[in-house]
Amino acid sequence: MRNLLAFISRYQFTFLFLIFMIISFVLIYNNNYFQRSRIVSTTGNFTGRLNTIYSNFSNYFDLKRANEQLAAENAHLRAMLRLRTRNIPDSLIFLENNSTLRFISARVIGNSVQFRNNYFMIDKGYRNGIHKDMGVITSNGVVGIIVDVSENYASGISILHKDSKISGRIKKNDQLVNISWDGWNYRLGDLQHIPSHVNLVPGDTIITSGNSQIFPENIMIGTVEYIDEELENLFKKGKIRFSVDYNQLTYVYVVENVRKEELQRLKMSMPNNE
Repeated sequence: MRNLLAFISRYQFTFLFLIFMIISFVLIYNNNYFQRSRIVSTTGNFTGRLNTIYSNFSNYFDLKRANEQLAAENAHLRAMLRLRTRNIPDSLIFLENNSTLRFISARVIGNSVQFRNNYFMIDKGYRNGIHKDMGVITSNGVVGIIVDVSENYASGISILHKDSKISGRIKKNDQLVNISWDGWNYRLGDLQHIPSHVNLVPGDTIITSGNSQIFPENIMIGTVEYIDEELENLFKKGKIRFSVDYNQLTYVYVVENVRKEELQRLKMSMPNNE
């Protein structure tokens, strides 16, 4: 006990200094709102930064799932949207809600543009309702046609293929034309069978005709690049700039016409005009 009293007596000023320091901090915190706010604010900012970092990190890994969900929702909205007028903006696609069309969203997992005959592959197959001869589109326009299907995957030919020919229509006057690809520039295609009397100028819009039962009508194909005024069998020809950049395909929509077989049977039953 004597030693303890001697120790306290020896360091009494140090103990008094520490006690006064503790009392000062308590008084400052309890009576100075500004100081207390700074402490709380600093703690809150630090916690907020941690939450932001965690949220960004989590969102990065959820991005793929979010994109797939968004593509599925877009496909549903396309199927629900009714076409009320044919005078629509060139940058948008509006489809008839006549219960004959179904849209299946898919992700492109393989694609080429550098060959004469180019293909793409998607991550959906017959388990998801994909079948041969279905049309494939994006929000920007026509992509191609499904040619082979497995359980979980499907492949198709894009417009960039020698066997791919699309029936188109000149938007401003409804004249029919044919679109194909010459195997060179993947952004440009061939416009053929343009009637000689039709006034067609660069910038005019070409859309799908709907005659093939593969693509709905009014889907964007591209815009006229230039016209060759020299006639071939009373028809002109030209070039079209595709609205889709086929080197940047990510998400697509596979189009099913649920009455396609019925239309095809009726077409085959019609007499030939020979």
